[in-house]
Amino acid sequence: MQTNLPGIISVRIMENEPPIDALRLPDGRTGATLRSLCALLDIDKGRQVARIKRNPALSEALVLIVVDTPGGPQPTDILHTWAISVWATGLHISRLPEAKRPVALVLQREAFTEIERAFAERENNASAPPPPDPSPLPQSVWQDAYTFIDHLKALYEETQNQVAVVQYDQQSQALRITALEAGNASPAKGLSGQRLAYIYQRADKLRQAQGYPIADVLAGLAAHFRVADIYDLPEKDWPAVLDWFASLLEE
Repeated sequence: MQTNLPGIISVRIMENEPPIDALRLPDGRTGATLRSLCALLDIDKGRQVARIKRNPALSEALVLIVVDTPGGPQPTDILHTWAISVWATGLHISRLPEAKRPVALVLQREAFTEIERAFAERENNASAPPPPDPSPLPQSVWQDAYTFIDHLKALYEETQNQVAVVQYDQQSQALRITALEAGNASPAKGLSGQRLAYIYQRADKLRQAQGYPIADVLAGLAAHFRVADIYDLPEKDWPAVLDWFASLLEE
């Protein structure tokens, strides 16, 4: 249990809805309090803790820390940012209050981007000199800015998907060359090219079905098995990899 972590920030993903309380963990990753996520959707936190712990793809993404609050140190459940969209996708949206259903959909698509952007902005502001007081900008300028930000977000997600595909193609070619040089022998460690191809196919299916980028799926898979990259997954974990995808796709 980590203690006395400072720096909680409020991240609002929809106007007129409660914000998400987010913080940066000692390992550099970000997360959000499960209490604030449940408050945003008006659902019971205790039931969600139990659901997360039953899911092998999510259980290791939930950590208990002690956070300094105005009322003193408080134990708090934190869900890693990469896992929020996975958790939200597993909710039964039809059972939510009608007013909260669109909030759940936005949470699935926007939570990761908005939290990471909030921390990036805070850290950039902390290192930059204070700007001069700006003159009020006309409403049209703000509208153009929001349109541009939305364009950048879409471009970023598309780029991440393209990078993931290129990385797979490069790795696949390297595996073929290695196999030819070794007389069609399998690589010394890691998964075969065929199994890596299957991983990318399943990641793309998740992208089509649930909307989060391929790169986020691959990062979540690597984080779950505690490896730097999916190419480091050992052959012995292949059955567990299949179970991980099956739990996300509810197969």
